[in-house]
Amino acid sequence: MKKDLLIEVMAGPGKGRVFRVSGRRFIIGRGPREEVDVNLEPDRFVSRRHAIGHVEEEVIVVEEWPDAPSKAGLITEGMRRKSVRLRAGERLWVGATELVFRFADRPVLSWGEAIRRWCRRLLIFFPLVGVGVGAAAFWPDREESGNDFGSRAFLEQVREARNRGEFALALKLLEHWMGKGTDRNVVEEAERWKGECRRLQARMETLRVLEESLQIEECRDGWLRFALELPTDDPLRGWIEAEPVARLNARLKALGR
Repeated sequence: MKKDLLIEVMAGPGKGRVFRVSGRRFIIGRGPREEVDVNLEPDRFVSRRHAIGHVEEEVIVVEEWPDAPSKAGLITEGMRRKSVRLRAGERLWVGATELVFRFADRPVLSWGEAIRRWCRRLLIFFPLVGVGVGAAAFWPDREESGNDFGSRAFLEQVREARNRGEFALALKLLEHWMGKGTDRNVVEEAERWKGECRRLQARMETLRVLEESLQIEECRDGWLRFALELPTDDPLRGWIEAEPVARLNARLKALGR
């Protein structure tokens, strides 16, 4: 039976994702499926065309993209390399993402199973279209009414984005919503959120530049200081410790520091 290559994200922004590659060659980077086989968004340390790979019998060969090698490169066993040869189960750092490579039997679907799957998709798709049309017709009335519940629900989305470190998304939500006008008290609260998200975004951008320049320890320490400045019950502090700090510690471990 033919085998596919499975590439699983073990650490980094897309932890838990699995990519199945059926062809002998594959591209690792960021972008739509039509352009890359392994899309590692939202890892900003991965180039749009970061690496190209192919399978030689039981060996996976991965090489830096030849035209424009990335600053982050490819790291295995704590060393940066232009080209690596991996066996099943071995790991590779691409940008801020750790990948593991395995082989798996290629699934074979009977005609009957393929038809049943398409029927199930159609049964799900058409009801969702009806729900979407109904929601689109209903939601503008809620916004235009200036309903306080709708305003508070929107601010809750902003708060959740901020608590996940998605400050750019929080700012985009605020700008879109504030342009429509609403209760004065809610607008004042939104302005406070906007100022805080801008400040936090600037702080995160400084740390991102450190990581891009491969000052990993300084970047990790900066995130730790950032977390310590926040109240202990602030969800953003928990996110910092669970995401960027943990990811940077894993990179330092891979580099043997």
